[in-house]
Amino acid sequence: MATDLRLGVRVALGIGGLALVGVGILLAFREPGGITAVAALVVGAVVAVAAVSGRMPSEVGLQRVTFGSDDRSPAAYRRAWCDARPTP
Repeated sequence: MATDLRLGVRVALGIGGLALVGVGILLAFREPGGITAVAALVVGAVVAVAAVSGRMPSEVGLQRVTFGSDDRSPAAYRRAWCDARPTP
C-alpha cells in the first residue's frame, strides 16, 4: 500500500535527491572509492525516484503513536496530576 505525495513534498524530495546525487559525485572525485560517495548516490537516487513516482510506501511514513486515552478535558488533567504526584 502506498501513500500519494503532495506536490510540495515531491518538489522538496526531488531537489534533495538531486542534491545528494551531486554531493555523491563531488565526494567521488575528492575521495575515489569512498563509501560515503556511494551511500550519497544510492540514497539520492532512491529519494529522486520517490519524488518522480509521487508515491511512497506506507511503511516509510510517520505513524501516529498514542499512549493512554486522548481525553484533554480539565478533569483528565487534574486526575493525571493527582496520580503523578508523589505521596508523602
